[in-house]
Amino acid sequence: MGFRTSGARTRGVLRISETSSLLENARPNLGIDFARIISGAEAGSFKPHVATYRKAAELLGLAPDAILFVANHAFDCVGAKAYGMRTCFVDRRKRPFGQWPYQPDLIVADFEELAERFT
Repeated sequence: MGFRTSGARTRGVLRISETSSLLENARPNLGIDFARIISGAEAGSFKPHVATYRKAAELLGLAPDAILFVANHAFDCVGAKAYGMRTCFVDRRKRPFGQWPYQPDLIVADFEELAERFT
């Protein structure tokens, strides 16, 4: 299954549990020009709490189903999927996703494979 951007602008967003200031300071060394960096501190909670995903959608001005949440931890994908986001599980540790009620829309081996799916 491949994902296409359908002509819409695709934005890269980094969402992590660290503080925004720490991430902003690291931005020059990330190697990717993220359109936005969102921290758990902005949501007042951390993954997999629903408030983190809700705040990310609010800050981006997007409906949850317009967002592809990418993670290498199943519980993060489960939280995002339960909120209504599309999800991609990066199976870099070669572990099964598990029998969660919210399965990912896409499973890839690594970020290189994820990038290939969008080309």
